[in-house]
Amino acid sequence: MVWRELVSNRAHRARPWQRHWHDRDDLCVAAAGARFVTVEAQPESVALARKSARYNGLTERYEIREGDFREPGVLRDEERFDLITASPPYFPPESGVRSEHPQRLACRFELRGNVADYCAVAAKHLALGGFIACVFPTEPAQLTRVESGAKDAGSVIVRKRR
Repeated sequence: MVWRELVSNRAHRARPWQRHWHDRDDLCVAAAGARFVTVEAQPESVALARKSARYNGLTERYEIREGDFREPGVLRDEERFDLITASPPYFPPESGVRSEHPQRLACRFELRGNVADYCAVAAKHLALGGFIACVFPTEPAQLTRVESGAKDAGSVIVRKRR
């Protein structure tokens, strides 16, 4: 899902970009000169993100914060980003078999909030002309949830990929 209208490609301007999750390091490498802020809620993911940043030579422009994206103070009130990428947990806690592995459990199930909460925080920190890219299931019930969350946050979905 992509919310808000993309006005221009600003990767070459060394603008501050926010990204959530560390599994798209190719984005960091491709956007030479850009500054990245990653928010990771799980210590194991923070450690992997830092390792990846060192490996890719990105530590000077890649800030890794530990905390939940939705928690007040994790992103400063005045921070605005041209790009926010997110891969929030996909399912309400009662909707499936819960893993015994804590990291898998938190990645799959909405234990700290839901996709609408992600939409609200992302919209608050989006720069004028920026956009949000979100990985989320597109089956009808899930699509309705993310569409409602985007709308409630004052955002418009401009493109969907399946």
